[in-house]
Amino acid sequence: MLCPAYLAADRAARRAGVRGLPHLAPLILPGEQAVHMRGCKAALDIVFVGRDSHILAIFPGVRPGLHLRARPGSHCCVEFPAGEAERLGLRRGETLSYSPLLRYIGSEN
Repeated sequence: MLCPAYLAADRAARRAGVRGLPHLAPLILPGEQAVHMRGCKAALDIVFVGRDSHILAIFPGVRPGLHLRARPGSHCCVEFPAGEAERLGLRRGETLSYSPLLRYIGSEN
């Protein structure tokens, strides 16, 4: 599956998550060992991806306030707006590619 995405390039971008993006798009969080939904106002689809770009696990509609640990072998986590993983037809074991890959730098304000 090929989709445009943002790469969280700093700590502020990681903290802001997908809600800090200029428009709804997937946000790649490299090296994440856990995802917390503190401060989120809406559910998200959370996808853990291995170093080989294969989807390891998909958690649809994760509600605000919840916490997920990374899956064994996870290289990154991708946050999608809720329902987007199903709409894109993402499946465990498929390869997830990003194009274009846009750099997202958060604001400390």
